Amino acid sequence: MTFREKLMLSCAGILCAACAIVLLRYGTHQYLIRNLGWDNAWTRTVFADNASLQHWSPPRNAAPDEVPIDWAAKYPYPPAPPETPRPESRLERAERKFHEQTHVFASWTNERFLANRRTAELLHSYLQITGWNIAVLNDASSNNFQYADGRFSCLMTRRDVRRFVDATSDLAAFCKERGIHFVVFLVPWKFSASSPYNGTLDFSNANSDAFLAGLRERDVDTIDLRIPIQEAGFSYDDLFLKTDHHWTLATARWAMASVLGPYLNEHCGYQADLSLLDASRFHDERYPNWLLGSHGIKLTLSSVRPEDFYLAFPSYPTSFHLSIPSMEIDREGDFSIFYDMAQMKPTPYDAYAYHTYAYGDRSLITVENKKQQNGKHLLLLHDSYGAAATPFLALTTERLDSIDPRNFTGSLRTYIERERPDTVVLFYGSIEFNICDLIHYPRHIFDFR
Repeated sequence: MTFREKLMLSCAGILCAACAIVLLRYGTHQYLIRNLGWDNAWTRTVFADNASLQHWSPPRNAAPDEVPIDWAAKYPYPPAPPETPRPESRLERAERKFHEQTHVFASWTNERFLANRRTAELLHSYLQITGWNIAVLNDASSNNFQYADGRFSCLMTRRDVRRFVDATSDLAAFCKERGIHFVVFLVPWKFSASSPYNGTLDFSNANSDAFLAGLRERDVDTIDLRIPIQEAGFSYDDLFLKTDHHWTLATARWAMASVLGPYLNEHCGYQADLSLLDASRFHDERYPNWLLGSHGIKLTLSSVRPEDFYLAFPSYPTSFHLSIPSMEIDREGDFSIFYDMAQMKPTPYDAYAYHTYAYGDRSLITVENKKQQNGKHLLLLHDSYGAAATPFLALTTERLDSIDPRNFTGSLRTYIERERPDTVVLFYGSIEFNICDLIHYPRHIFDFR
């Protein structure tokens, strides 16, 4: 037997052993612990590396500490036209259940493999030694790509965005029929059009171009943040967190002060004092080496170090009334009321510090600005990028309703009909084109019914 054959046989043996371990741990946790309630020497031995798995506990969702609310009962969907769906065949039903089960199995395994953290550290240490920079191009929710300067990102594949254009333009038409101004604010991905990866490994700009062009053809107002970024001469590497896919708090503040705020004043009559958003009128609190973001947590400390994290506070008086029904929060306070300090956990392995901003991915937040008397009511439909922008945007309007459609299970159109905002801003990151079908939220992010 040649050395190559021995090496291949060894690799095959390692893979078989890994598969056996995965099946053993998954079966023990899902069937013996979860279904039969086992808690004995066997279960403690199988999960000796992770004591939290020795007992069953519900999985943590994207928005922890949520109080279940039947939003569909509060804001019901209009009756759907009667239709007779085609019966699902036995083969289709089996295929659907198979895909559902494989997704659960893969997600469970990725997070709970034997000595998962140590295994990841060894893997990324090996990649550093070999100089390999490997990215998986078919799963934007888990791949990581390292820049030459050490920053991390995901590479976005080309997507057909026509169904996203259809859904968005339908919502725009719904709003315009009711005299409500509608605009799409699109946050770009971490690769600029001038990046050497643009159009070769990363197609986020092509996806954004197609989406915005489709909306403009249907007379939908859009704000392409890439244009003011280019005009200001900013480097994309300075606009986003190093170890995470989100933008920095300073970038969100600048975008509200220099882009969205002026648009609302000019096109929607907000007459907001945008000098309140100037960076010179805020003082920043720096938390050194605090955040190890969504990319960093996967790469572990073997490949990346935690980065600084910031909170911003105005130097002038502010007063807000904040309501978050899903957290049973109803309180008044100054600008600091927008920060969920419970998320500021001083551990380099906690990737949730970004959820400090506006309490993370909440289904509904309503804000009354007691210092603003312009009579304006803005509805912000947003993904996680909007969380960092919400506090600053609240300074421009008398009332702000902030909805994360991924977690809001009622009818958005019924909400608009009842609450009657004068402006609706769809505030998404271009990452959504790639991950909206990969991450399973209660609602698809482009479902605007």
